[in-house]
Amino acid sequence: MTPITDSAVAVQPPHHGGVKAILTPAWLAVIAVACLFAGACWFVLAPWQFGRHSERDAQNAQIVAAMSAPTIPVTEVLSTTGEPPGESQWRTVSATGTFLAAGQAFVRLRQWRGMDAREVVVPFQLADGTRILVDRGYVATADLDAGATIPALPDGTVTITGRVAVDQPDPSQRPEQLLDGRREVYGIDSAVLLGPGDGARRGMVQLVAGSSGVLAEIGVPDRDDGPFLSYALQWCVFGAVALLAVLFFGYREVTDPYRGATAPTGPPSGHDRRDPRSARFDKSDLYD
Repeated sequence: MTPITDSAVAVQPPHHGGVKAILTPAWLAVIAVACLFAGACWFVLAPWQFGRHSERDAQNAQIVAAMSAPTIPVTEVLSTTGEPPGESQWRTVSATGTFLAAGQAFVRLRQWRGMDAREVVVPFQLADGTRILVDRGYVATADLDAGATIPALPDGTVTITGRVAVDQPDPSQRPEQLLDGRREVYGIDSAVLLGPGDGARRGMVQLVAGSSGVLAEIGVPDRDDGPFLSYALQWCVFGAVALLAVLFFGYREVTDPYRGATAPTGPPSGHDRRDPRSARFDKSDLYD
C-alpha cells in the first residue's frame, strides 16, 4: 500500500458552493413545489377547515337557541311557499289535526344505534285544511324484515309536538318502491310525499319523545366542536415546515464547505488520492 504523504497530494483550501449551488433545475423544482404546497396549506386547506369550524359553531349556537325557545304553533314556521327559514330549524312546534295514514312512507338508508333503519314519515292535516309532513322517527330494518309491525297511528284529532326540519330530498331522484306492502322512498321531499294539490306546507316536523304517533325520536345533531380547528392548525404547521425545510437545506447547500479533487504531485500511485482532511468522503481511500 502506498502511503499518503504531503508530497503526494496538493491540498486545496475549502470553498463554498454559493448561491449558484441552488440555482439548478433540481433545486428550483424543489423550491417551487414547497412554495405551492405551503400556499395550498395556508390559502386553501386551512381556510376550508376554519370555515367548517365556523359553520359548526353557528350550527351549535342555532340549536341551543332553538332548544331554549318556547313552543310555537307550526303555522308560524312552515309555509306553502318555501322551506322553513334557517333560524327556525330545531325549533319546537305544536300542531293539532289528524294523521293521514294512507300516505305513510318508509325512508331507506338510515342509521339508528349502529343498525340499518328506516325513518317513518306521514302526512298530517291541520284544522285549516293544509298539510304538513311528520317524521315519526326510526324503526330497525331487521324488525321490519322479521315481520314486526310498528305502532299504529292514533285516530281522530290529536295534538303533536316536534322539531322543525328542512326537506332531505334524494339527490339521485330514485323512484319509490313497494316492498312487503310498505311504500319505501330514498329521500324526504314534502312536495312529493304530501301528495298533489294546494295546501302542502314545506319542510317537516320531527316528533319528540312523548308526542302522539312517535316511534324512536330522531333527536338533534351532536353539539361538539368537531376536529376542524385542529385540522386547520395542522395544515398551517405543515406549510411552515415545508418552507423551513427548504430554507434549512438550501442554507446548508450554499454555506457548507467542500474540497474538489486533488492532483497528485509525486509519483503516481495507481489511484487518484484526496486530502485525508477533506470534508467530503472519498470511497477510493477504502482500497489499496
